[in-house]
Amino acid sequence: MVDGSEEHILKILEAINNTIWAYPGKVVSLLASIITAANISIKGGNTLIKPMLHYLGPDLTADVLLSSLRELDGKEVGKLINSLGELIRRLHTGSLLLGKGDAPLFQIYLSKIFEEAVPEIDREIFTKAIIALAEDKETITRSFVDLLGKNVPFVLTVLSNYASIKNPKIRAASHKLRMYEEDIEPLKLADAIEKGTADLDTQGIAQLINRYLGILNELHKNKPELVFNLFKGFVEAIDRDEFEKTVTWAIPEFITASMPILTTALPHLLNGFCEIVKSEEGEDIRKAFVNLRDTIFTNGGNNGDRRVQNNS
Repeated sequence: MVDGSEEHILKILEAINNTIWAYPGKVVSLLASIITAANISIKGGNTLIKPMLHYLGPDLTADVLLSSLRELDGKEVGKLINSLGELIRRLHTGSLLLGKGDAPLFQIYLSKIFEEAVPEIDREIFTKAIIALAEDKETITRSFVDLLGKNVPFVLTVLSNYASIKNPKIRAASHKLRMYEEDIEPLKLADAIEKGTADLDTQGIAQLINRYLGILNELHKNKPELVFNLFKGFVEAIDRDEFEKTVTWAIPEFITASMPILTTALPHLLNGFCEIVKSEEGEDIRKAFVNLRDTIFTNGGNNGDRRVQNNS
């Protein structure tokens, strides 16, 4: 019955649409009424919450609002999660069983929809819409930033509490790692990680990197100036004086602060690097070191001789 009524339903909707837009002023009034209703709902919500803030302290507020959560049946929640999980599993398994070849039924139906929809999409309009959304996002960000610029105390308050905002997330991550370290036997944890990573598609990951590199190489082959101009434009836009000031203090302070771990790690890194240099694959590295040594002793030595002569 529903299948046969498609044509009639569409005609009814078309008639309603024509009637509505015959009087555009009424459409505007209807939209204005929706906005008014939304404003009333916002004010109403604020009116309902205000007495709670005025008459209830933090403990009573928590007791009133969280009492309903306390009465929630956790067992039933778990059963609901199980049911939803089983529904999803059955849908996925059935899609695989009813599929053709390596393509599950879900992929087949979805591909059919895309194949029918994409040719109907106007690529120019679609691209302009994406650009418009990107520009609108920029407008929202700029408006918010301009507003913050006019409310400096608000910004300073948030910045001064940055650690308090981030610390809960850090403590939660630390607590999760503590569970792995203290609550699970090391051997069982190692076995679980080994089992979980055994089927990891390392070749697929490497192939993904290879494809990115291949695209980049083809791009450089066909447009060799493109990447160079991008890097050059980026580097030239950096304020050299400010960059010099930053590295002047940042690098020494980083090295000083990191000295305990650097003195521990560097010997192993240097020994490993020496093994690489001594290996058969390290021939190019040895040539590079010879080039570096010759450059230092040639240019550096000459400059040193000049400085000695000037000082004398």
